[in-house]
Amino acid sequence: MDCHDCGQANPESARFCNECGIRFDPDHRPSAVARDPISYTPRHLAEQILTLRASIEGERKFVTVLFADVVGSMALAERLGAEPWHWVLDRYFRILGESIHRLGGTINQFTGDGVMALFGAPIALEDHAQRACHAALEILKALRPLEAALRADHDLAFTTRIGLNSGDVVVGKIGDDLRMDYTAQGHAVGLAARVERLARPGSTCLTQNTAKLVDGYFELSDLGDHTLHGSQSPVRVYELLGPGALRTRLDRASARGFSPFVGRETGLRSLQHAYDEGSLVVGIEGPAGIGKSRLTLEFVERCRSRGVRVFEAHCSSLGQSVPWLPILELLGDFFELGGASDDADAANRVARDPIFAMPEFAESLSTVLELLGLEISRVDPVNVSISHARAPALASERLEKIAALLAGLVASRSRFAPSIILIDDLHWIDDDSAVVLSAIVDAVSSTRTLLLLNFRADYRADWMNRSHYRQLGLSPLDHDTGAFLLDALVGTDPSLDDLRDRILRDTGGNPLFLEEMIRALVETGKFEGDPGAYSLIDPAERLEIPPTLQPILAARIDRLADTEKDVLQIASVNGRRFERSILEEVSRIPRDLGTSAFAKLEGAQFIHCLQLHPDAPWLFNHLLIRDVAYHMLLQERREDLHGRVATAIEASGDALGQRANLIAYHWEAANQPRKARRWRMRATLRVTHIQPRRHA
Repeated sequence: MDCHDCGQANPESARFCNECGIRFDPDHRPSAVARDPISYTPRHLAEQILTLRASIEGERKFVTVLFADVVGSMALAERLGAEPWHWVLDRYFRILGESIHRLGGTINQFTGDGVMALFGAPIALEDHAQRACHAALEILKALRPLEAALRADHDLAFTTRIGLNSGDVVVGKIGDDLRMDYTAQGHAVGLAARVERLARPGSTCLTQNTAKLVDGYFELSDLGDHTLHGSQSPVRVYELLGPGALRTRLDRASARGFSPFVGRETGLRSLQHAYDEGSLVVGIEGPAGIGKSRLTLEFVERCRSRGVRVFEAHCSSLGQSVPWLPILELLGDFFELGGASDDADAANRVARDPIFAMPEFAESLSTVLELLGLEISRVDPVNVSISHARAPALASERLEKIAALLAGLVASRSRFAPSIILIDDLHWIDDDSAVVLSAIVDAVSSTRTLLLLNFRADYRADWMNRSHYRQLGLSPLDHDTGAFLLDALVGTDPSLDDLRDRILRDTGGNPLFLEEMIRALVETGKFEGDPGAYSLIDPAERLEIPPTLQPILAARIDRLADTEKDVLQIASVNGRRFERSILEEVSRIPRDLGTSAFAKLEGAQFIHCLQLHPDAPWLFNHLLIRDVAYHMLLQERREDLHGRVATAIEASGDALGQRANLIAYHWEAANQPRKARRWRMRATLRVTHIQPRRHA
């Protein structure tokens, strides 16, 4: 029996397709419910998908797949009857859709009594695994009232189980009707469907692939190894229990043990000077993993050790889905709610604050208590994130009250001694919190407060034009500093000499990338020994992209406009080093657009030119960006681009004898072995006088 969705041949007894994981009904027909995607895709998500349509027709994505379905649905439908069951499923799908879409996922298929959803495709998400776990917990929580009603009214045990797995999928063509077709690479989809069958009713199971990405951010229970159909080796399975203790990547690094803090002495001196000057807003800018959060942490901890009061908040990658998180955390810090014993104690701490004795803020107390939700739960940013997610945004007048109150709190807390306000990962701030932040920025100028912010290079805000704003950009670690950090992590065993140079080259001075590369090598058994004293036991021909880094870089690439992304991916086919003239020939992009694309990619720190000469070669800033851009290309497009690159080099007539091996490599990658052999022979015979290929 062939699956009509992906064409895979399956046994007649199969309940799921062995390739794409779609459920079969009792008559062996895929039971996906035909639905118009426009009817269940939110407008903002639909607009993003259609905007990216030209660039995602045929791409490989690293995602987390979610399968959810009703346990024993056929028996339940028979007991309830057709019309009531239709009403139940309609409610059920609405709940699933709201939770999935709110957390950035896309519903790919309806499977009759459940859904298949993807987090990280068609739009790449650097935290796709965390979002999928949040969605699974939210789905099970949101279904409880429906389950209780069916139990009370009809004595039905209506329950859902969910399965998660992370891996590669291939995104197919997306048409104007928003129909999305996905096929799996590495059985990522099929494995998610199978692990879902292991989940207890009302629970979520996930594979080790997902568990590695969310460890610490969520509490997991190890269920051991399981043999799953279609998997050559046993799969480690975990049950998702709830949110964990960690929230940020910095929290995770702290739990594992920080690596040495190196190469940022100049940044520390700049921050100390800003604190001494006072009344300043300082923004620390740089790409993901460059060390922004670590620098601010080191600085504020040194200030705390001297008795300086520091108020701290962190923006979440779920910012647009779960608003007000940084403001909730900042209010909790201002009112010292972390030490409250219960809701009543927390409410009293807020009410007793002297600021509410001021006439202009007296009416703001009820607004603050409502926002903090003290009558429901204590303000804990880890657990409050989902409980406040469904609350509607405050009305404009309430928003103004909170903004004015925060400005007043900034002034009152620094009246007797200088203070610091730190807001981390500002690039993820939600719109309402951004309005409040603007008021805080203005308030700082007349106080003894240092407002310290960090964000990525593409973040912009109007308050950056204020006279009391300063910006500090972080650069990659230089070679010697990177080598010092690498030696501290792995040691100086002679077996590591060649690998050390490759790691430094590939990671391009990015501390996070370097640390995650080492961690991946340890986890895959390439090293033996202890941290700081490893030796290499399994030399790797090439360094694989760690699964923790691939979505970070893929999300950066997906944020590019179509022209810049196209140029970057074509450049990746050329290798880390490429010639602009060859790329322009291959891309067929008009020269003015190509010039603009190169300038934007250079400004965004993807690529740089080795010299000022117009014919000088270009280079990816680090090899991991090149590898991720190349990995996103499907095989068919790769082969076509490699063939066009080989043809362009041949047609250039420039030092073809010296570049014979390079041309042969491109023909091999283009699946043209005869042409590749001819150029390999020329390279072996050291043929130097080669006429350029003539165009027909």
